[in-house]
Amino acid sequence: GWISLSNGRFKDNKTGLIWGPIQDGKFNHRDAKAKFGNALPTKEEFKEAEKNGIRQVFNMEDRWFWSASVNPYNENSAYYFSGYNGVVYYDYRDYGNGSVVCVERSK
Repeated sequence: GWISLSNGRFKDNKTGLIWGPIQDGKFNHRDAKAKFGNALPTKEEFKEAEKNGIRQVFNMEDRWFWSASVNPYNENSAYYFSGYNGVVYYDYRDYGNGSVVCVERSK
């Protein structure tokens, strides 16, 4: 399950990760990495969050979210999470219409 915290943040009890809030604005991958750094979730964290029901917690269906993960076969593309269907895809890092949801990892 998920626990609602303050300021649009939610804790995934299965992983211990704290997600959110969804950031204002749209970003290309390079700008998202520069602005949010290690707070961007990895593609693996998005896949696990999908199994745990993240799309039922956040209103995500009309957008997609950059991950921190760059495609190992093409450094000009990076992975993103579809809020519509919960699948991880990749696209060009310069495509500037991506959203960002940050994640906090336990120290």
